[in-house]
Amino acid sequence: MLIERLKGADYSNCTDTTSMKSSNDYHPGLYTRQGCFKTCVQQKTIEKCGCANAMYRVPANVQTCDLLNYHCVEDVATSLSFETECTCPLACQESQYISSVTSSQWPARNYEPYWKQSMQSRGGALKKLLDKDSTIKLSEEFLKVDIYFNTLNYQHYKEKASMTFEDLVGSIGGHLGLWIGMSIISFVEVFELIVALVAVCTKNVYRRKKRKHNFATEAHKMT
Repeated sequence: MLIERLKGADYSNCTDTTSMKSSNDYHPGLYTRQGCFKTCVQQKTIEKCGCANAMYRVPANVQTCDLLNYHCVEDVATSLSFETECTCPLACQESQYISSVTSSQWPARNYEPYWKQSMQSRGGALKKLLDKDSTIKLSEEFLKVDIYFNTLNYQHYKEKASMTFEDLVGSIGGHLGLWIGMSIISFVEVFELIVALVAVCTKNVYRRKKRKHNFATEAHKMT
């Protein structure tokens, strides 16, 4: 199962760190939140008790806690607040595997003679062992381990923003167009109307001033 989370403070505080390079002595390998918590516990134990908890990976040049430090180690493990004292964000990308373990008797009683005969035909030390002790119980001395994927299909979970900035602008424009009938053409027409009104008002003012000036000039000539 593959999980991808959105990066950024607007969505989550996940980290895109792929490895725990800064804490390889505590938990080597890929970054996991569980590994980060274990690292935090071990660091707090070393800081407060002066030794390392034997239940976790012990860094080099650090002494393992003995029974004399048991109470200190136990206090750290039980009183530690992971949410406030440990900085372990979720990984922005992580893979999770669902594992299961099943067991049964092997080889089955009906199959046991055929399997024993097949092993004896191969010769070597195994043949000598089976020929030497005919009372050997194969189910107690041998085991078969099968490791396999339960299915080759996988699930991919990817976070997506429910609304981006472009979606927000488009939504606002759509609502304006729906409720008050506004659009880009409407804004252009309103702007054109305002310019026309300003032009008409300016022309009227200019005409009035010109009339007053002409009237004053004629009156001066008459006197």
